[in-house]
Amino acid sequence: MEYERKRKSRIRPWANVESWMLFAGGGDLAFFFDFRTQQRSREMPSEITNSASSLATRRANSPLKGARRKGASVARPHGSLLALAKEEEINSAQRLQARTACAAMSKGAMLARQFSLALRPRPLPELLAAGRTLQVDLAAYPELTWMIDLVLCNDYIPIGWEEASAAHKAAILLAGNNPDEEPSLDILPPEWRWQQGGAQHGAGKGAERQHYFNSLSRLHTDQHPVLGYVRSTKKLCLPEEAARG
Repeated sequence: MEYERKRKSRIRPWANVESWMLFAGGGDLAFFFDFRTQQRSREMPSEITNSASSLATRRANSPLKGARRKGASVARPHGSLLALAKEEEINSAQRLQARTACAAMSKGAMLARQFSLALRPRPLPELLAAGRTLQVDLAAYPELTWMIDLVLCNDYIPIGWEEASAAHKAAILLAGNNPDEEPSLDILPPEWRWQQGGAQHGAGKGAERQHYFNSLSRLHTDQHPVLGYVRSTKKLCLPEEAARG
C-alpha cells in the first residue's frame, strides 16, 4: 500500500495517456485503444501529437534574429527563386523516398510485431519512454512508432552482440589500443559510433560510452548496437536526419 501511495504521488510525464495501449489487430494491423474512453485509433493518440504540433507552431511563430517581420516582403532576385524552386523539388523527392522506405520497413516488421503484441500489448507510456531513451521523439515523429515497438519486441540486443567483458577490454589495452579509439570502430558508419547528447533526451546509462563486441562479425562498438540500428533507420525515414550526416 505504501508503495502504491508513493507511485501515485510521483510525477509521471505521460499520465494523460496511461489508459492507452497498443494491440495487434487482424491482418497487417496494430491499433491503439483507450480503456478510459473506449476509443480506438490506428494513429498515435492526439493527446501526444497535438502537443508536438503546438510546440512546432510556437517555434515557427517566434521571431528569429535577423528574420523579417510577418507581413513584410523582400524582393528576391529571379535566380534565387529558381534556386529555391529547385531545392524544394529535390526536398520533395527526398521526402517521398523517405516515406516509401519507412512504409516498406514498417510492413516488413509487422509480423514480428503482431506475434509480440498478441502475447503482450504495449502500454503507450512504455513506447514513449523507450523512444526517449533511444533519442526518438514519437510526439514529433509518430511514423517511427513501428521502429520503437520492434525494438521492444526483441531481446533488446541483436544476435551476436554482447557487452564487452573485462577480459576483452584488457586484450584491447594489451594490444596497445584505447577501447574508445579501437581501430575496428572506424569500420562502422558514424551513426553506429557513440555520440554525445544522449543525456538531454533522458537516455540515462545509454548516454554514456559503453563497449559491445559481436562474436559473429568480430566488430566492436562503443555504444549499444540498438542505438546504431535506430539511428540508421532514422536516416532512411527522416530526410533531415540524413542531411545531418
